[in-house]
Amino acid sequence: MFKVVLFPLVIYLATLSQNASLPLIVILGLAFLLVIIGIIAEPIFLPRFGNLVSSLMGTAFIMFSLWVTPLLVGEGSFTIELAIITGAILGIIEFTLHHIFILTDK
Repeated sequence: MFKVVLFPLVIYLATLSQNASLPLIVILGLAFLLVIIGIIAEPIFLPRFGNLVSSLMGTAFIMFSLWVTPLLVGEGSFTIELAIITGAILGIIEFTLHHIFILTDK
């Protein structure tokens, strides 16, 4: 549930802070897609690779998704530098949420 709020918020704030622009519907769609992929991937990758490696793989995917989405939808812009910074922030959030809610649940 935290991801549903935090992911679009962080992406939206990133678009305000730099020379980036994404329509709100694209931000919400991308965040929704990232959350759904995370829900599907977490039970597969967390037990197999652990929190750190799984979070790093997720972070790389988030960075790529942030950068490529404006190119695919043809609206807005998101620089590679901003995608790396925003992806790193979301990766830290992901790592922390895994640690708090999934790994300590054992």
